[in-house]
Amino acid sequence: MEDSPYPFRRGRHRGVAGRGLLLDHTNIRLYRRFMTSGGSDACATTYLYFDEAGNFDFSPSGTRVFVMTCLVVQRPFAFQPALLEVKYDCMEQGLTLEYFHAAEDRQAVRDRVFDVIHAHIGSLEAHTVVVRKSCLEPKLREPHTLYRWAFEYLVRAACSGRVDSAASVVGVTDHLPIQRNRAAFEKGLKPYLKTNLPQGARFELLHHQSRADLNLQVADYISWAIYRKWARGDVRSYGLIESCIRSEDDPLKDTVPEYY
Repeated sequence: MEDSPYPFRRGRHRGVAGRGLLLDHTNIRLYRRFMTSGGSDACATTYLYFDEAGNFDFSPSGTRVFVMTCLVVQRPFAFQPALLEVKYDCMEQGLTLEYFHAAEDRQAVRDRVFDVIHAHIGSLEAHTVVVRKSCLEPKLREPHTLYRWAFEYLVRAACSGRVDSAASVVGVTDHLPIQRNRAAFEKGLKPYLKTNLPQGARFELLHHQSRADLNLQVADYISWAIYRKWARGDVRSYGLIESCIRSEDDPLKDTVPEYY
């Protein structure tokens, strides 16, 4: 099949003669924007990448905290070439490495990834919220509720920084750890993003597998470092990324009682 220069599904479409594109209403809107903008609004676009650490087990056997982090970046993503060098170095050394995932990567791999992040720390901005799960009221101990609350909290924090002056925003979450009614839940996150953006700002909210985007993998590494600090008192990696953290909130720190 001939490669298409347009980022849309191929197929038959009656409204765009000769393009061979399959466009629904959303893709038609994106297609028109793409064609009139020269293909990119990179300089005016802010990207928000969301990643979480911890689990939704609200019992003494679950993780002590739930951490969600928002990584705020703009193009060009200067750290990506260096990360690809690390990836291909690993492959050439016989390591099976499809993508970076801090919790599963070997320590030697983590060291190199954190070195790259630290070297480009000035281009990164992170916001994080730490939830002490044992302090949550029972009515809030539901994955949809906790994720939505943390997401909204971070959107408000991120929008107080770079996003205020952004002409457009692209929000990207890792594949949501929500099994029930996933599509409806994903759709329900959009109003939280729209409400906190500057008036007239364009926005998209996407849900991708972490392996598909190096920026999501950087968000994962930052979130993992923050989680290790709060869950285990391990600040080795946290020290390398601390300077990019603009907000690190612990909203339940003064909450009593603990429920378990």
